[in-house]
Amino acid sequence: MKQLAQEYRVSGELCRERAVMLEREMRIRQREGSMGGMEAMRLRRRIATLRSMWRDCSGTAAYLDNYYDGGMSIERYI
Repeated sequence: MKQLAQEYRVSGELCRERAVMLEREMRIRQREGSMGGMEAMRLRRRIATLRSMWRDCSGTAAYLDNYYDGGMSIERYI
């Protein structure tokens, strides 16, 4: 379970890093004026999805780390 938890943690971190990179790119392009409204909306949705995936992976990793402690449902971690 600990190994699986680590895999979820790594996947979540990759999602977070990608979201941060896209946020940075969006700010730069908005300052330059090279991004249209529809494109910005799509990018915001993509960032939100990545952040949600990061939270889910982090919560699942925490759940798996504590799996044998018993009692807690996954909803507590996500």
